[in-house]
Amino acid sequence: MNSDPVPDADDRLQFEVSPTGSDWQWLLRDDRETLAHSLETYSSVNETLAAIDRLWTVLSSELYEGVAGFETVEQDGTWIWRLVVGERGAGRTLAIGSNQRATTEEATDDINRFRDVAPRAQVRLTHPPEEQLVTDRFEVGRVGRPLRALESIVGRGKRHRKVLKEADIQIAVSGIRGKSSTAKRLDDVFNRRGYDTLTKITGDRPTLIRNGAVVPIERHSPRVTLYENVEFFQRLGPTTYESPAPDVAIVENQAITEYTMRMVNERFLDPDIVVLCNVRRDHTETLGADRQRIARAFGRSIPAGTHVVSGEQHPVIHEYLREEIEKRNGTISQVDVPERHRGLVSAETVYALEAVLERLDEPPLPADRIAGYLERAQPSWSIVSGQRVFNAAKANDIESTEAIRRALVQGGEHVLPFVYLRSDRRGRSASFAEYMNILAERDCIDRVHVGGDHRRAFVDALDVPCESHSPAADPAAVLDELLADGRPILFMGNTVAPFMREMERLLAERTGGSHAVADLDEQALEGGVEVDFESASTDSDTRGRLIHPGPSSTARGRYEVYEDRAGEYRWRLRDEDETIRADSGEGYVRRGGAVSAVGRFSAQSTAVDIEVYEDKSGGYRWRARSSNGRIVADGTRAYDTRAAAERMVERIRPLAANADVVNIGGSSDEGPAADGTGVELDE
Repeated sequence: MNSDPVPDADDRLQFEVSPTGSDWQWLLRDDRETLAHSLETYSSVNETLAAIDRLWTVLSSELYEGVAGFETVEQDGTWIWRLVVGERGAGRTLAIGSNQRATTEEATDDINRFRDVAPRAQVRLTHPPEEQLVTDRFEVGRVGRPLRALESIVGRGKRHRKVLKEADIQIAVSGIRGKSSTAKRLDDVFNRRGYDTLTKITGDRPTLIRNGAVVPIERHSPRVTLYENVEFFQRLGPTTYESPAPDVAIVENQAITEYTMRMVNERFLDPDIVVLCNVRRDHTETLGADRQRIARAFGRSIPAGTHVVSGEQHPVIHEYLREEIEKRNGTISQVDVPERHRGLVSAETVYALEAVLERLDEPPLPADRIAGYLERAQPSWSIVSGQRVFNAAKANDIESTEAIRRALVQGGEHVLPFVYLRSDRRGRSASFAEYMNILAERDCIDRVHVGGDHRRAFVDALDVPCESHSPAADPAAVLDELLADGRPILFMGNTVAPFMREMERLLAERTGGSHAVADLDEQALEGGVEVDFESASTDSDTRGRLIHPGPSSTARGRYEVYEDRAGEYRWRLRDEDETIRADSGEGYVRRGGAVSAVGRFSAQSTAVDIEVYEDKSGGYRWRARSSNGRIVADGTRAYDTRAAAERMVERIRPLAANADVVNIGGSSDEGPAADGTGVELDE
């Protein structure tokens, strides 16, 4: 069991929730002063916590496009700032600076400090809400609605927390993809070994498993609620409360904000081990705009002193996790996948079982058991009216979807994507629009079908023909239209919607109930493998192995420093698909000059000024300039639209920041040395 939590470095940064008369308000403090406070007051603690949660959601989103923003306001000759949602000057104020400043520059400095401090601050109740226990359900991670959790956490939930805490081993399963199937596999492993196990699956089809007996949980709303964790214990009655506490308790943490993940882990579970399946680009509205921010959110949700088994294979993302977890006096181990199984879908989550057993000094799994888990996890087409169909909509994120596509598709064959959108998952919609453009650029698709909400913005963002279907469309008619196209159909995006539920039923019906989506165990949808979806390779050799990180520098892209035919030294930047994406803006007399230029561009790539311009042929290109206006890098091709060039800029920034550097021997304008090898620079 864990020791008492040890305060980490961020405990000095606090949102203080305190009463003000009969209402409640929050203040944000660091170790020096009060930075900001709520302009509004709230009728309960829960409403105040909800306001903080909305604030976190706003700060973790790419929202400064007219949806929300900071502004400075003059008051009696001094300046303050505020964060406003809605029209500037007339919207709702989420936060306001607590300090009057003499200039707008000083107020802007306060804004930057607030943006840095607020996402890392802890929440502290200065006065316990003894008279404000809540009876409503807690809707985990629901954006824009009150977080009504307090009673189930501090009051009525005591009985089931007691059951969990009395378990000898408590395991929480977290991450983006594969949580449900990982929890089920853990249950299977410990149940086979004779342990008394209690497992809660909180996914699309919630269930309780007690020593192999599966009890479905009826969910009256498509949304996950923490309150259902109370209900399932109460429902089982004597089988849970009147029998001894389990030896092993396994609970899936389905929360989708940093605040609620941390609350579930610390107050509801208090785990000995957290299994973090992976970090994928999903829930960007609530966890962060990119994988780095999402990784930090997961790291900050880990209780102090807890060990984390991480299936995330990307070395940079792993470092973000390690940094945050070690701040909390926790430890982390990265799952080791043997070479022979790298690239298989779900390999990281299957081998996470071994890491958990090793942590608990348990014997390893037999090889045939691992092979069985992996075999069942691999996706395969189902046949509907003579056409191949697979429903990857449960995968939700683009990395996992691309892993599935590569495992299914042979050679350069096109698929027909059907992307279903949800109004409360706009960040996901944006990532799938980007994904469609990448697949089109790589000649993996030539058209798209889209259904659901807010389709117009999605269609406008595409560089490929798209047919739009209303949520009210007849799923049978849409399916017939897709089948008539003749290409393999890949459903993706979202599955929690009446239209997609009916589509699942139709697919199962037309295959006699054998279709994969009818009762899929999510194992084939985890995408628990590190995939560079942007490369979207059509090479048939990628089938069954996909792309995985390893010692090769190509796993993250690479800078190549080489001597051109004129005897000058230059650099070029290749992506993971070996495509040259950028090159130096000039040549250098010495190799060291080119190497230094690489270092400067890599260090500044996330903030350097990059302009998109129209060239003489009418195409759009990009180039990066230093602070003195000198061109330090430029793109290698023209794009048909300004939007396509801007999307490439956003892909270049993280690629440039994380790429390795290799030295290409000899003189070359077109590619590496004749032997195709690169020698790492000894810097």
